[in-house]
Amino acid sequence: MRGARNVGAKMVVHADGVEGSQGEPSLDEKTAAEARRLLAGGESQTLTIEDSDVFFDLCLPEPRLIIVGAVHIAVALCEMAVIAGFSVTIVDPRPALNVAERFPRASQRLVGWPEDELPALEFDENTYVAVLTHDEKFDDPTVLHALRTPARYIGAIGSKKTQALRRERLRDAGVSVDAIERLRGPIGLDIGAQSPEEIAVAILSEMIAAKHLRAGRPLRDRLEPHIHD
Repeated sequence: MRGARNVGAKMVVHADGVEGSQGEPSLDEKTAAEARRLLAGGESQTLTIEDSDVFFDLCLPEPRLIIVGAVHIAVALCEMAVIAGFSVTIVDPRPALNVAERFPRASQRLVGWPEDELPALEFDENTYVAVLTHDEKFDDPTVLHALRTPARYIGAIGSKKTQALRRERLRDAGVSVDAIERLRGPIGLDIGAQSPEEIAVAILSEMIAAKHLRAGRPLRDRLEPHIHD
């Protein structure tokens, strides 16, 4: 904090409440509100509140990526996502594909159908879902389940035509328009990706943009003075 006002005072803001105080109720209230806002973007930074400099040091759990479909793109995406700091779970009922040899860095491999495996997993604001199978038997149950959760990112592979048909099925299943709009499909950023590895880069890039509440535009077009916060 700037100046002589409660220098070094600390507060801990978590889901169940607030611990500690900066000595002034109004400052505590505004600090807690800003902490919760910053948590959504996952960025530590210093803000000025009531003429005091307050440093927000965010402690977030490891983001978790749930990949449905043990396909070639999933192999590349799993490897890249782990390097980027994600804990990866693979869901696929095919034992010949969902094996440690193909996904050596996955934290968890669930050999089963999505509708059977997903309910046992915790989906929160730190959860990312990538549906990669091109098969309605896998895709639809996964998307339906994920859209009922607060998962930060839900993406599904497929062409514009495939996405339109998927959205129609979701509407027929009673999913609201607002919920359907959360689905990112076609999945990934538009970087001209062709190979499984390039497509994995496009998907991971979109996930990271969602993690930090960014649009995924070129850094050249960024107006803020800092390139990377």
